[in-house]
Amino acid sequence: MSLDISRVEDLIPNINQEGLLNIAEIAEDTQSQNRVQEKTKQHLFGKGRDLNYAFIGSNYATSFGKFVYRDFKEGLGDIKEKELYTQAKEALKRFDGEIVIDLGAGKNTDGYRIAELGKAESYVAVEPIYFDDLKDILTYFRTKERADETLLPYTIVPEDMLSFLKRLPNKSVSVFAGGISEDIIVNKEYLRNVAKEISRVLSDRGAFISTSSDIHPVDLQCLKYSAFEVYTRKTE
Repeated sequence: MSLDISRVEDLIPNINQEGLLNIAEIAEDTQSQNRVQEKTKQHLFGKGRDLNYAFIGSNYATSFGKFVYRDFKEGLGDIKEKELYTQAKEALKRFDGEIVIDLGAGKNTDGYRIAELGKAESYVAVEPIYFDDLKDILTYFRTKERADETLLPYTIVPEDMLSFLKRLPNKSVSVFAGGISEDIIVNKEYLRNVAKEISRVLSDRGAFISTSSDIHPVDLQCLKYSAFEVYTRKTE
């Protein structure tokens, strides 16, 4: 069992590595860290926006995750909750054997656990602000909560989501996004470009699962539920 964080090139074959910063290096380099954060702010947010406020949306991953984490016993949970639980479990089958990219992962374990439950091949957290915190949190979680289990290979990428998606090969991954909304990311053109890139990189058998997010890939077919959306490639 390895607790070590993986290199992104080991998890995603043929990724474009040009200019890609290594999580271990940037965590120790304040100048590089500030550069990544400033670049992200320029890409996404209007003038005067608080960077911490801008990324609280990542916590909305729980609005999907709560239906997956809990097991409903007979007599517990109302009918609507049980229905959402069943729908979420079914949606996660699309992550089986996939490389799962978590856009704007924040600083919690939700995306990692969702990828685990979906039996993903590996998990890549894309987080340009809280990457150092996320590394500590996932290291603790994997050490304390998963010490006796086979661990899901993972890495953290300190880069904004659009820049990272552009590095990926066509039809190579599945994607998860929680709380990436227009209220938080005011650059709507940026979100539209993210959606286009998701359409390009989404694998034939995978899915883009979105909850509380304003990312809508128009080239994909969408199954809408009350708490989340599942995008897949259109069938012939």
